[in-house]
Formats: sequence, structure tokens, C-alpha cells
Amino acid sequence: MTGVLWVSQPEAEQLGVFLLALGLLGGSALAAAAGWQRAAGPKTRVFVLVVLAALSGGYVMAGVLGLLLTGSAPEGFGFTVLWVGHLIGVVVGSTLYLLTLVEGLGALRDRDRALNGLQP
Repeated sequence: MTGVLWVSQPEAEQLGVFLLALGLLGGSALAAAAGWQRAAGPKTRVFVLVVLAALSGGYVMAGVLGLLLTGSAPEGFGFTVLWVGHLIGVVVGSTLYLLTLVEGLGALRDRDRALNGLQP
């Protein structure tokens, strides 16, 4: 979302194209990891959740970087919308990160039960 808004800014069009491509790659990686963690067995799910947590942490970091970039940008409606978009990205990414950590704790419990031969 914010990559498209960056492309629409004449002052930052080249940066916007780069951020749009980076955002599409990051979003597809998040979606793939989310799908993989659902399909993984109890022993490998922990590893996939660690990767998903790292990806969502990177998403939060990218949102914070976007907030810093738009905070020093010229005033105007376009940059205000960008700032709000990055703020929403930080909130969504933080929520995803926390949910991944909680899900990871459950996956660790399930993995330990599977290793010990216990039923979940």
C-alpha cells in the first residue's frame, strides 16, 4: 500500500518504485511463511514460525523506517497519507509479530509432546 503511495509522489518516484518492489517481495514472503507454518508438522513448525517472526519483525522495521522518512519529508497531503500508512503497517506488523510468538510457544509445546510420544 505505501509503495504505491510513494510512487505517486513526484519528489520520490524512484524511491517509490524500489519500495513498491520491496513491499511486494516482503508481503509475498509473509504470506508464504504463514501458509507453510500451517502445513508443517509439529517438529518443523517451530522453525517456520521463527522465520515468520523474523519476517514480521522486518516488516515492523520497514514501517518505522518509513515513518522516519515521511517525518522529515515536506508537508502535504500525500506525505501525511504516507505517514498514516506506515503507522498502520507498524501496528499490523507488531500484532503479527506478537501473534507469531504466542503461536510459537504453542508449537514448542506440541513439538515437545510429539518428541516424547504424547498425544496433543
